[in-house]
Amino acid sequence: MRRALPVLLLLAACGGGEETVPSEEAGAPRAPMAQTRPAPGVHPFQGLWAGEGTNCALSPGTAPEAPVEITAERFTGYENACDLQSVRVLEANVRFRVGMRCEGEGMPYEREVTYTLSPDALLAEEGTRSAVFTRCDPDEAAG
Repeated sequence: MRRALPVLLLLAACGGGEETVPSEEAGAPRAPMAQTRPAPGVHPFQGLWAGEGTNCALSPGTAPEAPVEITAERFTGYENACDLQSVRVLEANVRFRVGMRCEGEGMPYEREVTYTLSPDALLAEEGTRSAVFTRCDPDEAAG
């Protein structure tokens, strides 16, 4: 799983790139980002997530080995952070498309990531890139 961390950093650092909208959504009007801002504590993808070589005892954003954290309003990774601007439920409690405004290494950018959940795993997809994470055990997480 050591490869997941660099992929995530790559995903986080790379903005832009258009994502194809599935045909069932193509005709649906998009709500302005401010109107779809996530409410606290609502989405099951929130939490601390570990890639290979991650030390869940570290605080998010403090080292390459630290977990990433997703809250209702923010994504925090190593050398990047994003404000969640929109969350579109693609499949209830399983699949979500998340629009973010980010900054990494002093550069602002926007991104759209699709998160797919299985019991304790999170698949993050952005364009042709993907990474798989496992949920950090709460007993190991930094306090």
